[in-house]
Amino acid sequence: VDASSILLRERDEFSFHSETIGSDIDLKIDKVPGALRNIEFKLVSEGQDVLLEKLKGSYGKGTISADGNVKIKLPFPVVNLNGSINSSQVAITDKTYLVISGNATLKGDSLPYLLDGGCLLDTFDADDALS
Repeated sequence: VDASSILLRERDEFSFHSETIGSDIDLKIDKVPGALRNIEFKLVSEGQDVLLEKLKGSYGKGTISADGNVKIKLPFPVVNLNGSINSSQVAITDKTYLVISGNATLKGDSLPYLLDGGCLLDTFDADDALS
């Protein structure tokens, strides 16, 4: 992960800019099957705005990606995020899994945020599910 930040002062006003880039990152969460692999991302923040310029990775032999922005604002952030998953294998049990593809958007400026999208079930495999 590589990060750089700039804090500027002009008269009595401050401004902040930050850029964080990451690549070749793996993430495993306890008790969650599978892992996110080969994650690449670029996150840019300026003032109250946070831009997820790029998020890519692999999950379950497929790919994931996301982009969008969040404006840090009280009492609720303004959110506009997009994501997709393509041919990713998701384990249900040790011997049962789904292969899914889909996309989603999360938008809004207060609760409840609007989640919209779709999902396609490519494959369902239940090896020895009844044994």
